[in-house]
Formats: sequence, C-alpha cells, structure tokens
Amino acid sequence: MADKRNILDLVQKCLNLGKSPNENEAAVAIATAQALIEKYNLSDEDLRREETTSTTQAKMVNIPVPIGQSEWKRYLLNCIASQHFCKTVISGKNLHFLGREVNVYASLMISSWIIPQLENLAFFEAHTYTGPESKLRYRNSVLWGASTTIYKRLQESRAERITHSTNLKALIVNLATETTNYTREQYPRLTTHGGSDTPLSGEGYARGRAAGESIDLHGSRHQIEGGPKLLPSGE
Repeated sequence: MADKRNILDLVQKCLNLGKSPNENEAAVAIATAQALIEKYNLSDEDLRREETTSTTQAKMVNIPVPIGQSEWKRYLLNCIASQHFCKTVISGKNLHFLGREVNVYASLMISSWIIPQLENLAFFEAHTYTGPESKLRYRNSVLWGASTTIYKRLQESRAERITHSTNLKALIVNLATETTNYTREQYPRLTTHGGSDTPLSGEGYARGRAAGESIDLHGSRHQIEGGPKLLPSGE
C-alpha cells in the first residue's frame, strides 16, 4: 500500500482545493479526493486526524504510466490529459502525465475507469467477429474508433463546463501557461512528433465509434452524486 500519510496529505489538499470558487477546479478536486478515499479505504477518523500545515498552492507533478507500444492507448491518455489541463510526454515505453497534482490524479483515475471498459469491449467484439480481417486488426480498430468517440465526448463535456462558468476561461489560460512552463523545465530538449500510422479495419473502426457512446466516462461520480459518506460535512 502506498504511504498512508502521503495519501492523506493528497486527500487533504484535494479537499482544500474543493473549496475553490472555480466550480470546475473544485469538482475535479472533490472527485479525486473521493476516488482516493475509496481506493485506500480511508475512514472519517483518518481524515479528522490528518492535520496539515501545508498551503493549497498548486503542486506540479510528473507521473510516468507504462503503456508499452500501444498507439491507441497513447492517443486516448493524451486526450484525457488534455481535457483535464495536463500535458503528456512519451519517453521509452512510458507516457508521462505533467500538470497540477490534483489534475494529474484526476486524469489517472478517469483513465483507470475507461481503459478496462474499452479492453473488455474490444475483446468481446473481436471474439464474435467473423469477417475477413484478422481479429487483431479488428480489435485494434474497435479501440481506435471508441477512443475517437470518447475524445469527442470529453471535448463536448468541457465545452459545456466552460459555457456555464464565468471564470473558467481565465483558469484554462493560467493552467495552460503553468503546465507548458513546467513541461519545458522537465524536458528542455523536448521535440514533437506524430504517432505511426496504424492500419485499420473500416468495419471495426465504425463499430468502435458507435460503441464509444455507451462507455461510462465518470464512474466515480456515481458515489459523489449519491452523497460521499466519508467526506467531512460541508466539504
């Protein structure tokens, strides 16, 4: 288990950020806190005992995630990161998430919820596929198609949040500058390049595009909307 004190410290920071007057930042912070509380089975007593003297000043982090040679996973994780005000950098077989700690962990939590759904979907679709393409190509095409739809849905969700928030646009500009500067500090010689072209099955891609509409993007929100029992009253 991860160091409990570090986890409690992160939860406390998220709860403090949850008081932000910016609704979007507060929602991401509370969602991350709730996910951590459930993952590490923290009690209300644990939270009450945690007395932190740290400020709520944003902490920037660089978290590596192993993805091997998976091009679709690289694309999807980059999409999720960008919609949560983070950047990604590929290094070897790892994809690095860079940004504010609370935003990076929110991206990772959402990724850990979405990816297993996609892999299960693609496995089932490939298992039942009887067409002329190889099952591997068909499976990868389903994954690419579904990832494209998920990116579209994430973009629509963020656009809606921006429309209903008076100060989110300014926050986005600040976060973009902050994250870009941090990325340059971490990788001063960073160069950009596109991913390799992946041969796709048109049928599999179309099937993935359609199936991507049914993927649950915010699993942790079910508990939050139902009332997080372990969160301190009023937080």
